[in-house]
Formats: sequence, C-alpha cells, structure tokens
Amino acid sequence: MKLPRNIWIALSRITKRWWNRDKAVTFDQIDLEKARDYSCEDADVTFQLSHLLLPKLKEGGFKDLFDQVEMPLVMVFGKNGDERSKN
Repeated sequence: MKLPRNIWIALSRITKRWWNRDKAVTFDQIDLEKARDYSCEDADVTFQLSHLLLPKLKEGGFKDLFDQVEMPLVMVFGKNGDERSKN
C-alpha cells in the first residue's frame, strides 16, 4: 500500500525531531511547546492512517481480530511499559 506523500513527510518530521544517534531523549526532557507540537502531529498522522488502514482490515476480514485481540493488548503493553519505567 502506498501512503500519501503528506503522511510520509509528517512521519519523517516526527522521526527526525526526536531521533538522536548519540543520545536517547525521553519525553520528559523535551520543551513543553515542542512536546505539544509533536503530540498534535503524531495524533494527526495516526488519525489519517486510521482512515487508510481500517478499511483494509475490514476488506481482509481482520477487523474482529483487531478489535478483540490487538486493541486489548494495547492496555497490557502500556501497563508493562509503565512498570518498567518505574524500575
């Protein structure tokens, strides 16, 4: 599937903004205004991708799998990530 150019540009900007080969930067180390801009752009790209990808799930017969298996796992992985960050 070919993604629209505007989505590729946004993904590239998001990646370049935080990727640093020499030093990992965590979200709490980022200026509040930059974090806001990143979060808004990330949410917008996610929203745009959902309009492209959800119909593909339906066409392939995978929408129920996505809703009943994949999405509940988001909470599990999120909780595991929270626990790891406390250690």
